[in-house]
Amino acid sequence: MFDYLEWKIGVRNEGLVRAVSGYIIKLSTSVIGLLSGLVFDLIKYVPLKDAAGNLIPHTNPDILLGIFAVFALAPAVARFGYGLSILLFNVHGKFRDRMLEDLAERRVETANKNGATEQA
Repeated sequence: MFDYLEWKIGVRNEGLVRAVSGYIIKLSTSVIGLLSGLVFDLIKYVPLKDAAGNLIPHTNPDILLGIFAVFALAPAVARFGYGLSILLFNVHGKFRDRMLEDLAERRVETANKNGATEQA
């Protein structure tokens, strides 16, 4: 990602990419919490307790399916989407090799320009 950004706009900026990535992680964590709560409301989850007040496991198939959806299916769908986005981000194979060669040439040119400027 960092190399692609440098190749595309000419500036390498790890700080900006890390800041945006951190924000996206915080945002997705908030959305996950919201969706989990919504699903629990949707399936009408109410903890079961025995006479002593101890929690007992649910046996209602609808509730169990909803819990399975929250903790297994939703993350699986999200991972599939993440994998698809990686496949659509075309920085692999010959394109990546050409991009890295182009970056190496640009860096050498920049280093030569900076060296000539410092000597003058």
